[in-house]
Amino acid sequence: MNEQSTAYFLSRPKRDTAGVTPGTASAYANGYLKRAMDVLIATVSLVLFTPLMAYAALRVRLSSHGPVIYRQERIGRGGKPFTILKFRSMWADAEREGPQLSSPTDPRITPWGRTMRKFRIDELPQLWNVLRGDMSLVGPRPERAFFIGQILPQHPAYSHLLDVRPGLTGRGMVRFGYAENIRQMSERMHHDIHYVRNASFWQDILIMWQTFRIILLGTGK
Repeated sequence: MNEQSTAYFLSRPKRDTAGVTPGTASAYANGYLKRAMDVLIATVSLVLFTPLMAYAALRVRLSSHGPVIYRQERIGRGGKPFTILKFRSMWADAEREGPQLSSPTDPRITPWGRTMRKFRIDELPQLWNVLRGDMSLVGPRPERAFFIGQILPQHPAYSHLLDVRPGLTGRGMVRFGYAENIRQMSERMHHDIHYVRNASFWQDILIMWQTFRIILLGTGK
Protein backbone atom coordinates (compact mmCIF):
# COMPACT_ATOMS: atom_id res chain seq x y z
CA MET A 1 0.00 0.00 0.00
CA ASN A 2 1.43 3.42 -0.90
CA GLU A 3 1.68 6.39 1.48
CA GLN A 4 -1.31 8.24 0.00
CA SER A 5 -3.72 5.31 0.36
CA THR A 6 -2.45 4.61 3.87
CA ALA A 7 -3.03 8.21 4.89
CA TYR A 8 -6.54 8.02 3.43
CA PHE A 9 -7.49 5.00 5.53
CA LEU A 10 -5.96 6.47 8.69
CA SER A 11 -7.88 9.73 8.23
CA ARG A 12 -11.30 8.21 7.52
CA PRO A 13 -14.07 9.23 9.96
CA LYS A 14 -14.38 6.83 12.85
CA ARG A 15 -17.66 5.02 13.32
CA ASP A 16 -19.05 3.79 16.60
CA THR A 17 -18.06 0.18 15.90
CA ALA A 18 -17.74 -2.34 18.76
CA GLY A 19 -18.97 0.35 21.15
CA VAL A 20 -16.02 2.66 20.50
CA THR A 21 -16.13 6.36 19.74
CA PRO A 22 -13.28 8.79 19.04
CA GLY A 23 -11.22 9.88 22.01
CA THR A 24 -12.07 6.92 24.26
CA ALA A 25 -8.46 6.07 25.13
CA SER A 26 -8.05 6.11 28.90
CA ALA A 27 -6.14 9.05 30.40
CA TYR A 28 -3.53 6.62 31.74
CA ALA A 29 -2.85 5.15 28.28
CA ASN A 30 -1.10 8.34 27.12
CA GLY A 31 -0.09 9.69 30.51
CA TYR A 32 3.17 10.42 32.32
CA LEU A 33 2.93 7.50 34.75
CA LYS A 34 2.80 4.94 31.94
CA ARG A 35 5.68 6.60 30.11
CA ALA A 36 7.78 6.73 33.29
CA MET A 37 7.17 3.03 33.89
CA ASP A 38 8.11 2.28 30.27
CA VAL A 39 11.43 4.09 30.55
CA LEU A 40 12.30 2.61 33.95
CA ILE A 41 11.48 -1.02 33.13
CA ALA A 42 12.96 -0.86 29.61
CA THR A 43 16.23 0.55 30.97
CA VAL A 44 16.53 -2.06 33.70
CA SER A 45 15.55 -4.85 31.27
CA LEU A 46 18.18 -3.82 28.73
CA VAL A 47 20.84 -4.05 31.45
CA LEU A 48 19.61 -7.38 32.78
CA PHE A 49 19.12 -8.96 29.36
CA THR A 50 22.38 -7.76 27.81
CA PRO A 51 24.06 -11.21 28.14
CA LEU A 52 21.01 -12.96 26.63
CA MET A 53 20.79 -10.43 23.80
CA ALA A 54 24.50 -10.82 23.05
CA TYR A 55 24.09 -14.61 22.93
CA ALA A 56 21.00 -14.33 20.71
CA ALA A 57 22.82 -11.96 18.35
CA LEU A 58 25.76 -14.36 18.08
CA ARG A 59 23.46 -17.30 17.34
CA VAL A 60 21.67 -15.31 14.63
CA ARG A 61 25.00 -14.40 13.05
CA LEU A 62 26.26 -17.98 13.08
CA SER A 63 23.04 -19.73 12.12
CA SER A 64 22.17 -18.07 8.82
CA HIS A 65 23.20 -15.44 6.31
CA GLY A 66 21.77 -11.94 6.75
CA PRO A 67 21.66 -9.06 9.23
CA VAL A 68 21.42 -9.76 12.96
CA ILE A 69 18.84 -7.02 13.51
CA TYR A 70 15.76 -7.02 11.30
CA ARG A 71 14.18 -3.61 10.69
CA GLN A 72 10.64 -3.14 9.45
CA GLU A 73 8.30 -0.17 9.19
CA ARG A 74 5.22 -0.36 11.42
CA ILE A 75 2.45 2.12 12.17
CA GLY A 76 2.44 3.70 15.61
CA ARG A 77 0.48 6.23 17.62
CA GLY A 78 -1.43 8.69 15.50
CA GLY A 79 -0.70 6.70 12.35
CA LYS A 80 2.97 7.71 12.47
CA PRO A 81 5.36 5.16 10.89
CA PHE A 82 8.37 3.97 12.86
CA THR A 83 11.06 1.33 12.42
CA ILE A 84 10.63 -1.69 14.67
CA LEU A 85 13.72 -3.67 15.72
CA LYS A 86 13.86 -7.46 16.10
CA PHE A 87 16.45 -10.19 16.03
CA ARG A 88 16.13 -11.72 12.56
CA SER A 89 14.26 -15.04 12.89
CA MET A 90 13.75 -15.82 9.19
CA TRP A 91 15.98 -16.62 6.26
CA ALA A 92 17.25 -13.60 4.34
CA ASP A 93 14.86 -12.20 1.70
CA ALA A 94 11.92 -13.98 3.33
CA GLU A 95 9.47 -11.47 1.84
CA ARG A 96 10.82 -11.19 -1.68
CA GLU A 97 7.30 -12.02 -2.91
CA GLY A 98 5.69 -9.26 -0.83
CA PRO A 99 4.31 -8.81 2.73
CA GLN A 100 3.25 -12.06 4.38
CA LEU A 101 2.03 -12.98 7.83
CA SER A 102 3.73 -15.84 9.62
CA SER A 103 2.54 -19.04 11.31
CA PRO A 104 4.13 -21.62 13.65
CA THR A 105 4.89 -23.90 10.69
CA ASP A 106 6.24 -21.14 8.42
CA PRO A 107 9.19 -22.62 6.46
CA ARG A 108 10.79 -19.17 6.28
CA ILE A 109 11.68 -19.33 9.99
CA THR A 110 15.20 -20.52 10.79
CA PRO A 111 15.77 -23.25 13.43
CA TRP A 112 17.24 -20.71 15.87
CA GLY A 113 14.52 -18.27 14.93
CA ARG A 114 11.90 -20.83 15.96
CA THR A 115 13.50 -21.09 19.40
CA MET A 116 13.65 -17.31 19.76
CA ARG A 117 10.02 -16.94 18.80
CA LYS A 118 8.88 -19.60 21.25
CA PHE A 119 10.34 -17.58 24.13
CA ARG A 120 9.95 -14.16 22.40
CA ILE A 121 13.69 -13.52 22.54
CA ASP A 122 13.52 -12.07 19.03
CA GLU A 123 11.51 -9.11 20.35
CA LEU A 124 14.02 -7.98 23.00
CA PRO A 125 15.53 -5.28 20.72
CA GLN A 126 12.13 -3.57 20.85
CA LEU A 127 13.13 -2.36 24.31
CA TRP A 128 15.04 0.30 22.34
CA ASN A 129 11.78 1.21 20.60
CA VAL A 130 10.22 1.65 24.04
CA LEU A 131 13.04 3.93 25.20
CA ARG A 132 12.77 6.00 22.02
CA GLY A 133 9.05 6.49 22.56
CA ASP A 134 7.95 4.55 19.47
CA MET A 135 6.34 1.89 21.63
CA SER A 136 5.13 1.18 25.14
CA LEU A 137 5.71 -1.95 27.18
CA VAL A 138 1.97 -2.69 26.98
CA GLY A 139 -0.35 -1.77 24.15
CA PRO A 140 -1.83 -3.03 20.87
CA ARG A 141 0.55 -4.92 18.60
CA PRO A 142 1.95 -2.62 15.87
CA GLU A 143 1.16 -3.71 12.34
CA ARG A 144 2.28 -2.74 8.85
CA ALA A 145 0.36 -0.26 6.72
CA PHE A 146 -0.18 -3.01 4.14
CA PHE A 147 -2.31 -5.05 6.56
CA ILE A 148 -3.95 -2.09 8.32
CA GLY A 149 -5.18 -0.97 4.91
CA GLN A 150 -6.95 -4.32 4.53
CA ILE A 151 -8.50 -4.32 8.00
CA LEU A 152 -9.83 -0.74 8.18
CA PRO A 153 -12.39 -0.93 5.34
CA GLN A 154 -14.02 -3.91 7.08
CA HIS A 155 -13.39 -2.86 10.70
CA PRO A 156 -13.10 0.95 11.04
CA ALA A 157 -12.82 0.56 14.82
CA TYR A 158 -9.26 -0.69 14.27
CA SER A 159 -8.23 2.96 13.92
CA HIS A 160 -8.77 3.38 17.67
CA LEU A 161 -5.73 1.21 18.29
CA LEU A 162 -3.69 4.06 16.83
CA ASP A 163 -4.82 6.37 19.66
CA VAL A 164 -2.06 4.95 21.87
CA ARG A 165 1.52 3.76 21.51
CA PRO A 166 1.75 0.14 20.33
CA GLY A 167 3.10 -2.35 22.84
CA LEU A 168 5.87 -4.87 23.23
CA THR A 169 3.09 -7.01 24.67
CA GLY A 170 -0.59 -6.43 25.21
CA ARG A 171 -4.00 -7.77 26.12
CA GLY A 172 -4.49 -9.02 22.56
CA MET A 173 -1.18 -10.87 22.66
CA VAL A 174 -1.81 -12.66 25.96
CA ARG A 175 -5.50 -13.37 25.29
CA PHE A 176 -5.20 -14.27 21.59
CA GLY A 177 -1.58 -14.40 20.46
CA TYR A 178 -0.02 -13.85 17.06
CA ALA A 179 -2.34 -13.48 14.09
CA GLU A 180 -1.79 -15.62 10.99
CA ASN A 181 -4.28 -13.81 8.74
CA ILE A 182 -6.49 -10.72 8.52
CA ARG A 183 -9.44 -12.51 10.13
CA GLN A 184 -7.38 -13.30 13.21
CA MET A 185 -6.08 -9.74 13.35
CA SER A 186 -9.68 -8.58 13.43
CA GLU A 187 -10.52 -11.01 16.24
CA ARG A 188 -7.52 -9.88 18.29
CA MET A 189 -8.53 -6.26 17.72
CA HIS A 190 -11.42 -6.52 20.19
CA HIS A 191 -9.06 -7.42 23.05
CA ASP A 192 -6.86 -4.42 22.23
CA ILE A 193 -9.81 -2.03 21.94
CA HIS A 194 -10.85 -3.13 25.44
CA TYR A 195 -7.33 -2.29 26.63
CA VAL A 196 -7.30 1.14 24.95
CA ARG A 197 -10.55 2.08 26.66
CA ASN A 198 -9.67 0.66 30.09
CA ALA A 199 -5.87 0.88 30.37
CA SER A 200 -4.59 1.28 33.91
CA PHE A 201 -1.41 0.79 35.90
CA TRP A 202 -2.66 -2.45 37.45
CA GLN A 203 -3.85 -3.81 34.11
CA ASP A 204 -0.35 -3.19 32.71
CA ILE A 205 1.19 -5.04 35.64
CA LEU A 206 -1.19 -7.98 35.13
CA ILE A 207 -0.48 -8.16 31.37
CA MET A 208 3.28 -8.04 31.96
CA TRP A 209 3.00 -10.83 34.54
CA GLN A 210 0.92 -12.95 32.14
CA THR A 211 3.48 -12.31 29.41
CA PHE A 212 6.31 -13.34 31.74
CA ARG A 213 4.54 -16.64 32.45
CA ILE A 214 4.00 -17.27 28.73
CA ILE A 215 7.69 -16.60 28.06
CA LEU A 216 8.88 -18.89 30.88
CA LEU A 217 6.59 -21.73 29.81
CA GLY A 218 7.03 -21.15 26.08
CA THR A 219 3.29 -21.47 25.59
CA GLY A 220 2.60 -18.38 23.51
CA LYS A 221 0.60 -18.77 20.27
